[in-house]
Amino acid sequence: MRDAIGKRWFPLLSFPMVFLGQSTFGFLACLPFYGMFRNRFSSTTPVDIVGISIALAGIVLETAADEQMDQFQSEQRRRIDKQRGERADHVAGELAVLDKGLWAWSRHPNYFGECLFWWGIWVCASCELGPALIGPISTTLLFFGLSIPLMEERQLERRGEEYERYSKRVPSSFFLIPPFISRIIWPVVEKEQEDDDEGEEEEVDGEDDEGDEDEIDHEPEGKSVPAMTKKKQ
Repeated sequence: MRDAIGKRWFPLLSFPMVFLGQSTFGFLACLPFYGMFRNRFSSTTPVDIVGISIALAGIVLETAADEQMDQFQSEQRRRIDKQRGERADHVAGELAVLDKGLWAWSRHPNYFGECLFWWGIWVCASCELGPALIGPISTTLLFFGLSIPLMEERQLERRGEEYERYSKRVPSSFFLIPPFISRIIWPVVEKEQEDDDEGEEEEVDGEDDEGDEDEIDHEPEGKSVPAMTKKKQ
């Protein structure tokens, strides 16, 4: 951002665009806490139990998703550092995206967990329709309108085709949807993914065949072709 607006205007514009914006969003997101603390705590209602359960589920989901991503990135760095040189790009391609665990259900399960937490706090506020409702709504709109689009654009720039294929395998960018349900809801996407996989296999087989032909063509004169090479033909 400093480079975009220039060093001259950064001190002036960063306050309303960054610091004031973050503070305003933090205030709006925390509005459900006001309604929750205002309610009586002398007795726990079924609504409170539901809200606490939703909030705890959101914390668990976000923590698990972040932990899975941390382990994936650590493994990615470890393997790339271990195999520096010719195979570094190959290793980076294998570990370009995380498509296991919660990340096989959603492309941004950590965002879903955080959003779930704020909706749980709102339920604890007895589902008030006043200012408390602004909190979870603003959080949800922020994810759908800003965070997810920016992250998707960034991942496409950094990982390209690997992320495009991942988007086809995991169509949901937010909600947790089991893979077998995704294949039912998006059968066309599944077919496109299968076609892409078949195309990749054919391309690999074609490269292997060309490599075998080159090996035979460059066989020195006066020497017989090995038996295994004949079998490959």
